[in-house]
Amino acid sequence: MSAADTLRGAYSRQEAAEYLSCSPETLRLYVEAGLISPRFHGSKPVYLRAELDDLLASLPDEKRASR
Repeated sequence: MSAADTLRGAYSRQEAAEYLSCSPETLRLYVEAGLISPRFHGSKPVYLRAELDDLLASLPDEKRASR
């Protein structure tokens, strides 16, 4: 059973990266930049779906990125 199975709305590192459609390395960079913070279920980091959604919403859309 994964941490995500144990905690509703929480994802493991790999699951969070998949949810964001990025690599685990990019997820690590988001954490280092302070854009998202893992919680810990025991010693395992988990990422809350609400925070993942907030991160996605904060990313620039194509229109703003191309200006």
